[in-house]
Amino acid sequence: MTTHVGLIYELETSLKNNRELDYRIAFVIQWRPNEQDDPKFAKSFALHENAHGYKMAWAAHRFTDQSWKIPYYTTSLDAARSISDWVLIFLGDIGADGLPYAVLGDPSMTPPGEVNGIGATIELALCIAGIKTHA
Repeated sequence: MTTHVGLIYELETSLKNNRELDYRIAFVIQWRPNEQDDPKFAKSFALHENAHGYKMAWAAHRFTDQSWKIPYYTTSLDAARSISDWVLIFLGDIGADGLPYAVLGDPSMTPPGEVNGIGATIELALCIAGIKTHA
């Protein structure tokens, strides 16, 4: 199973968007199927999760159901932004060492918390910062 540290490393070394990374992000942030997209699938997932936990629900459905509508985190800024509810402080395509750079902050922390992400694309940078808020 993917860990936060392992996923961050994979995102930092990735040179482009990657659908398998999207699935790994979804697992780490404990994404769940949307009932509006597929009520039957969402109910099945929820029943498995309630009975056996998130990891088992994921394992039971990951490769058997093609209706998963996991967001394209590494391709879409909107999807990458949905990884974390922390405040977006900075997002730029030329930041650290000339690479895309993202900074997220949590003003509710004392002192305010802040994480950054540097990636090959602006979406990857935002994904990295978002995953760091879950670590």
